[in-house]
Amino acid sequence: MKIISDINSIGIQKVMDLYQSSFDDPPSFCNAFFNSYFNPKKDFYFGVVDNNYLVMNCFFLEKRVRFNNQNLKGYLIYGVSVDPNYQHQKIMTTNLLKFINQMQLNSQLIFIQANDWNIYKHIDFKSCFEINYYALKKDQFLKPIEVDHKINYDKINWIYNQFIKVNKIKNFYYKTSKENKKYLKLHQLVNAKIMCLNNSYLIYWEDEKEIIEYAYLNLKDFIYLVSLLPLDTKIRSYIELDKRFFKSTQKNAIITKVYNSKFLNNENQSIFSNDIW
Repeated sequence: MKIISDINSIGIQKVMDLYQSSFDDPPSFCNAFFNSYFNPKKDFYFGVVDNNYLVMNCFFLEKRVRFNNQNLKGYLIYGVSVDPNYQHQKIMTTNLLKFINQMQLNSQLIFIQANDWNIYKHIDFKSCFEINYYALKKDQFLKPIEVDHKINYDKINWIYNQFIKVNKIKNFYYKTSKENKKYLKLHQLVNAKIMCLNNSYLIYWEDEKEIIEYAYLNLKDFIYLVSLLPLDTKIRSYIELDKRFFKSTQKNAIITKVYNSKFLNNENQSIFSNDIW
């Protein structure tokens, strides 16, 4: 088996086929991800090939990170997939460690997200982003209001950046307006709802009944948005929400981990790293 780093050397269709065999994303998302979102000028791809047969995919997506008062570059591991016929042979663990070691030449901040952390139990990832889940109390739902369904991507990015400042979050991902627009459009392609008012926004995944991202500068503004969603909507939150309006439903859920390195010398350093891709 050999490692490749050029998608074109194996063919983008083979890469897409392996990706789609592992994930449930619709074809529109896959086309947008491979043809627009993934940028080979700044992002990295690694594959494992066995006699010209692609058996593993892995992407490293560049992230802008504000960390310890510095603007740094990090990478989010994404789309790790192994052909079913080659699973349970330590191909993923062995090669992912090789990829990470190679990527550490570019950055010491290598992030990953997972639904099942046991998959990566043999790799030295440590938690860097934990959240609590909340729900809006039933008696706090407000009367529905009109929401402009035209998405103002620039405003959303501005609200996010102001939310970071107001809540004194020291370590976090950030994006340019152009990057944020591309990121949000991918959410739309998996049928997420993006809702925005003057001082708040949220991203709602209907299948999960979950707000996976939000920011607000005015709490009532945010509550108006949440009130437009089902009563049992879960809210993924990095900050503590006001107990007068919200009830806690789960604590300390690990969303993102970072590969352990000497660069991270504080065991309690948290990084607001909510990006999915």
